[in-house]
Amino acid sequence: MAEFTDSIGRKWIVNINWVTIEEVKKTIDYDLLKVDSDGALVCIKELIDNPGQLVTVLYALLIDQVTAYKLDEWQFAEGMLGTALDEAHYAVCEGIANFFPSPKRQLHLGHLEKHHLAMKEMLEEMTACLTNGKFEEALKRQKTRLGKQYAAIVESLGSQTLEMEHGEKSGGQ
Repeated sequence: MAEFTDSIGRKWIVNINWVTIEEVKKTIDYDLLKVDSDGALVCIKELIDNPGQLVTVLYALLIDQVTAYKLDEWQFAEGMLGTALDEAHYAVCEGIANFFPSPKRQLHLGHLEKHHLAMKEMLEEMTACLTNGKFEEALKRQKTRLGKQYAAIVESLGSQTLEMEHGEKSGGQ
C-alpha cells in the first residue's frame, strides 16, 4: 500500500488489488493493467500527462475513503493539485506495480523510477533554460524564423493573386 497527502492535508491510502482494479475498470472504463508494446504500464505516462484522468482514477480507487471523509467528487478534487498530484501519481503507479508478482513487479517499479527520474531531469533542464537566458534566445530565433516563413507565405500568396488577376485579364480580353 502506498499513501499520499492531498493539498488540503487529507491522507489517502492507495491499495491496489484485483477488486480495486476491476472496480476502476467497471466504474470509469480505465484499465490500470494496460501495458504498451514494450511491456511498460501505460498509466505511468498517461496519468501524469492527463491530470484530470488521474483525479478520476483516484476518485474511483479511493471512493470508500472519500465516503468516510463525507466528501463529494468536487470536494475530493479540490485537494488534488500540484505536489499532491505528483505524490498521488507515484502512489497509484507504485501500487499497480506492486500488484504484479516478481519479476514483473521489479520491471514496473524500475520503469516508474526511470520515468520519475527523467521527469525530474527534464524539469531541471527546463528551469535552467528559463533562468540562463537560453529560453529567450531560442524564443527570439523561433520568432525570427516564423516571421520569415510568414513573410514568404504572404509573398507567395501575393504572387498567386497577381498571376490569377493577370490570367483572368488576359483570358477575358
